Amino acid sequence: MSPFVQLDKVLPPVIESIRTDWITSCQSAAVVSALFASIAAQLLSTMGLTGDSSSGVTNAAALKALMVFAYSSLLLSCSATISSLILIDEFGELPMHAARTKDAPRREDTVGASTSELLEMFGARPKWKWVMYHWLVCLVAGICCMVMQIILYVWLTEGLAVKIVLLLVTVFTVLPLLFLIPARRRHSFSAPHSPSSPGGP
Repeated sequence: MSPFVQLDKVLPPVIESIRTDWITSCQSAAVVSALFASIAAQLLSTMGLTGDSSSGVTNAAALKALMVFAYSSLLLSCSATISSLILIDEFGELPMHAARTKDAPRREDTVGASTSELLEMFGARPKWKWVMYHWLVCLVAGICCMVMQIILYVWLTEGLAVKIVLLLVTVFTVLPLLFLIPARRRHSFSAPHSPSSPGGP
């Protein structure tokens, strides 16, 4: 990457659209993760897991499991918030990185690359994908820990009818999480057009 900045460098519309979508998603994720962290902290008090009140759970092993799920949800949600802010900063600096990249494709070029490869062509650091995976894992794991905490607490303190209804509601609730799993298929584009060489047949 060159130390010099091309001041009139403008990102192609496709790259700018991808960058904007990521920033919007990460901003929303940061707010949601912070909200989940506050809910996880509130559940610690509501379920009596802070040591100031009784939780109503007599099984020592189950109580330890509740504590593990509660604190894991809190920490994972906080970590997802931090990862979201890092991604926002990374995508915010993409125009500057692109202005320092000499071999970035031009606006009229046709390239064959995935979304992540396109971003890297315009200066995104390869490590951004690891931050993205860390954010995704922390977000989903934090939600799952919170759900497991609620299920376990209800299972230990409520009657059979409530348990059955809660189990059905939980299965229906967590279905959207499947859409957070990244697709492994590669987005294909047409191959670059190579100009005919001078003096060729």
